[in-house]
Amino acid sequence: MLMKTCTKCLTIKPLNEFGRMTHGKYGRNSSCKLCEHEARRQRTGAKIRYGTAERFWARVDKTGECWIWTGGKERRGCGRTTWPGKRHVFTTHLAWFLTYGVWPTKHMLHHCDNPPCVRPDHLFEGTHADNVADCIEKGRRRRGKPNPVKGERHYNAKLTDKQVDILRVMYATGDYTYVQLGALFKISDVHAGRIVRHMFRYTHSPDARL
Repeated sequence: MLMKTCTKCLTIKPLNEFGRMTHGKYGRNSSCKLCEHEARRQRTGAKIRYGTAERFWARVDKTGECWIWTGGKERRGCGRTTWPGKRHVFTTHLAWFLTYGVWPTKHMLHHCDNPPCVRPDHLFEGTHADNVADCIEKGRRRRGKPNPVKGERHYNAKLTDKQVDILRVMYATGDYTYVQLGALFKISDVHAGRIVRHMFRYTHSPDARL
């Protein structure tokens, strides 16, 4: 493993602890990430240092039952952040590490089924098989076996079953177009048309439950 000496703290560290720089030695900055962030903290007057538990928990909303990560997230809703020695890390893994002192060696699963939640007692470790089984049980499986969770209980549902029935009744009156329905229900006109034609949301009765 290539090592480099930080010009500020004079500590010999692995290259992954230095930020990237095109014209730097080995393509890295001369000072390590911690020193760079400490310098930035002093310039900006920030009170919380990079790579600390205080900074991490300061970005967590603990007002509800679930502790929600308010920083960056990936498309599935899981939180992602950076940590010294790790370029990217899931916030669930980091919360586990900060609480129990060890990095999880397996997948992190949620008892609460809330991807951005980082509350430690809502998390548990599981194997890949456990993760797949949990995914299927909670309706998050997209490929392979048919998803057993349908309708408004599906994780990606935009409308409730009642809203779907209302949308179909409104279109049946002849007073609304797909574009108008899409605007009213905050979905695309294509999505509205597929719901009307029962291409989507066809697993419950089309009769309106008003």
